Amino acid sequence: MLFRSAVPWMPLDGRGDYEWESYYDYDDLPQLLNPSQGYIATANNDMTGALADGDPTNETFGIFQINVAAGYRHQRIVDLLEESDAHDADSMAALIADTHSQIGEYITPGILAAAEGLTLSANAQKVVTALTGWNYDCSTGLTGSDAEASPLASGVALSESAGCAAFHVAIREINTATLTDEGIFGERGPNAAMVRLLRGEMLLAGDIYWDDVTTEGVTETRDDIIATALDAAGTFLVENLGENEAEWAWGRIHFLNLRSDVDTASGGIVTEFNETNLANDGGLYTVDVANPGGDYSQTSGASMRLLCEAPSTGVTCTFQLPGGPSAHPGDSSYLSLLPGYISNTPRPLSMDIDAAAAAAAQTLEIGRASCRERV
Repeated sequence: MLFRSAVPWMPLDGRGDYEWESYYDYDDLPQLLNPSQGYIATANNDMTGALADGDPTNETFGIFQINVAAGYRHQRIVDLLEESDAHDADSMAALIADTHSQIGEYITPGILAAAEGLTLSANAQKVVTALTGWNYDCSTGLTGSDAEASPLASGVALSESAGCAAFHVAIREINTATLTDEGIFGERGPNAAMVRLLRGEMLLAGDIYWDDVTTEGVTETRDDIIATALDAAGTFLVENLGENEAEWAWGRIHFLNLRSDVDTASGGIVTEFNETNLANDGGLYTVDVANPGGDYSQTSGASMRLLCEAPSTGVTCTFQLPGGPSAHPGDSSYLSLLPGYISNTPRPLSMDIDAAAAAAAQTLEIGRASCRERV
């Protein structure tokens, strides 16, 4: 166990003062046993609360995590679980597929309040219009999974998609305009300081973050930054998704690219087996995680979605995988599971040994027959 006064991610002097001494005691490890709320929820968030105040070194227990996800996904899971005491496999499947933007619900009112009364450019006003009335869902706004060719959806699906697109571009621009000049980089989502500023919370540094420190003799205000950032967001969206903010389909810019092992092994030379431009719902910190990267395409997501139920009659499970059971690109099953993964459609996973063996034998026979046909 590390000596408690040492900060484990900083360089140590090498004199041997901070060596590992022993394992943590079992009682010191993060754990829950039959919690009173009746469930355990986790989503890569801080397990112990050690990071809640920004200083992981001032707690009485050890440092178990130094890089955790913001708690928005975890909070959304808890909210959905607390809605009812009568959950079943269907409600859990809906939870896994949830694309409600908790962070959008958290700070969009602050963006709209900050924009109210400002003289905005036409493009900035389009962003405000798209955000107004958004109910924080992140659908693709398309009727299919082809980010380029799929037709636009209609009604609520498209309007929610437009709000989601406007939100993700707006927070990126506001975050950049607010904090880049302070040298704060590298966060996937908006910095906590920016979130608090938009929510009207007091910071120890006051409102100084709004000022662009690179402009001499000028002190920018919140109004200046918000107007500039919303204009930049609107300009990007108009250029990439069109003049009509009601048709800003999130799936046009938020898509999944799956890179094959052959591409990775060849250093990017062999790209023909990649699957690209797969429009996908969800967004930053949604339960069905689909975090966007610098160009808003999806950079991370579930490697598998697994749901199991354990009644007295035996365990039953469903699964979703972003690929197929075959590793051979020419095989018909190479990507057979991908459409279900994109659409959040679960498939049964046999938990019975005899049934699984029978299915495997049948698959083998089909494979042999296919080989004979090819010969």
